Amino acid sequence: MSAPGLSEPVELVTSTVVPEASGSEWPLIIAVIGAILFSLVTLHLWLRTRGDGDADEAAFRELAGRLRLSRDQRALVRELAQAHPAATPSALLLSPSALVEGARRLSERGTDRGREISGLLSVLGAQDTSPEAPPRDRERLELIA
Repeated sequence: MSAPGLSEPVELVTSTVVPEASGSEWPLIIAVIGAILFSLVTLHLWLRTRGDGDADEAAFRELAGRLRLSRDQRALVRELAQAHPAATPSALLLSPSALVEGARRLSERGTDRGREISGLLSVLGAQDTSPEAPPRDRERLELIA
């Protein structure tokens, strides 16, 4: 092939229409989107199931998440577990009597968190009839139980 000379007319393209994608490109596009989705799902599952090595902490996070406890309430449950001689934070969420016992022991230490403790007990449905709880909160907790 030779370059067009002066004697041959040159054809100019004046159309701005974009050529349509051929049918052979669609399987590639679908494969790329599928690979990206597969990667995202795999990453999500790996992050959810990775082992931290501490099963009790993982159980506490799962229970607290399902109970929709706030960060402050989670910190308070951990504090109550430290005050209780034999309970873990996840055990306090499962046992109302252990939760009330931890609250009683924490209030004996002289902490100033009676209202927060009463609020947590009411959220979790535990009954607190201790004299440290304000009378209004005691009545509300007795109605819940």
